[in-house]
Formats: sequence, structure tokens, C-alpha cells
Amino acid sequence: MILKGFLFLDENDTTGESAELSCSTARQLALSVEKMTADPIDLEVNGLVDMKGSTAYTLGVIKASDLSTASSISDEGIYYVPLDGINAVYIANNSTPGNCIVFGTLTD
Repeated sequence: MILKGFLFLDENDTTGESAELSCSTARQLALSVEKMTADPIDLEVNGLVDMKGSTAYTLGVIKASDLSTASSISDEGIYYVPLDGINAVYIANNSTPGNCIVFGTLTD
């Protein structure tokens, strides 16, 4: 069941980092990544286990088209992120802010 949709990044982003999305009741995050400029895509999905100032860790992603795994996102497409034990996630754009749209859907 879909729990929530969330726009992480869009063409109006100027910081290169999304807001945090609370996901303590979710089991998986599906991300849709769409390139908006000619700049390369370089995204990291970061997770927090403890919401009280904990260190963020890079989460692995699974590309839906071929089920390959990676530690970052470098191409358009749909990606899955397992979330068991993760309390919050955010996306860090290590390329040009505003170069892509990233929309996520939490499921249980």
C-alpha cells in the first residue's frame, strides 16, 4: 500500500539537498529520477536511524530496469530503496542543483 508521495528535488532546488522524509513505518521507497539539464546526475540517498542528531549514512539503491545495485544514482529511471530500520531519508545532489526532479513514494 502507498503511504506517502514526496517531492525530494526539482528544477527550483538551489541547495543540492532535499528536506528529510520521515519513513519509520515504511518498508520501501521508490524513486523516480528525471534529468532536466545536460549536467550529469549524481545523487546519494542518505538514511538516518536515530532522529536525534544521528549521522546520515549512504543507502544502496536498486535500479528497477535491471535490478542492479549501486551506492549512488547516476542516470534517469526508477530506483528502489529498502527502508527496514531507517527513520528518515533525504537526497543529496552532488551535481548541479536543479538539474533533476526526484519524486519518491513510500510503501509498506
